[in-house]
Amino acid sequence: MAKRSAFIFAVFLIFLWVGNARAGEHVEIEQRFNSYCQKWIDALNKYSKAHISCSKVNDEFVAQYLAYNTDFEITVKKTDAAKASYIGILKHKETKYQGKAQTCEGALLGPFAVAYEYPVTEIFLYSNGSWER
Repeated sequence: MAKRSAFIFAVFLIFLWVGNARAGEHVEIEQRFNSYCQKWIDALNKYSKAHISCSKVNDEFVAQYLAYNTDFEITVKKTDAAKASYIGILKHKETKYQGKAQTCEGALLGPFAVAYEYPVTEIFLYSNGSWER
């Protein structure tokens, strides 16, 4: 009877350890995803600010660019898929800014005002130890 109890207790400890290991892995994957998303948003903002467009609309020039809110929400979910062990969902806001003037140069100088803002949801895959879009 004592051997059986010891065996059952050992099996219980193994399941407990495996469960904790998986929970720890999930937390680590979530932290990696948060870091990945911060870099992703920073890269989008850097690219957008470096590529402000300017075009003539009716009798004025409009310069515009997009900005991505760094205050975002993430969700990480385990999957059974062979190609991706986790999926990550990133929710943030995209804002379009516009500057208007009589010349393109003037529009590019601003000031820029919010033209619109809307929510964005992006899905990423975690595969082979890294996040990918």
